[in-house]
Amino acid sequence: MAYCEAIWLGKANKNVALASFRKHMREQDPRRLETLYKNYVVDALPLKPYPMEEVIQAEMENLTATVAEFRGKRAADFIDKSILTELEREGFFTQLASRYGK
Repeated sequence: MAYCEAIWLGKANKNVALASFRKHMREQDPRRLETLYKNYVVDALPLKPYPMEEVIQAEMENLTATVAEFRGKRAADFIDKSILTELEREGFFTQLASRYGK
């Protein structure tokens, strides 16, 4: 839940996201901070962070030569969406949308 709320907060309040980058990444350059915000918060983070099965599947296929356990397996065999599905069913994302205005 905290990860999901952090995504919404960062998208709604750019200053909070930039402060986090300054603190945890020790980055002070304004241009780099803008790039980090755009690339990671705006472009990369979905509001509902469900695992991207097609991306995981592609990575598994790339690794099958060195990780035999992945042969014949599907990404879905390793993914558990139940917590996010339950949060969505309970209206958690709707609450975040009303709180953060998205």
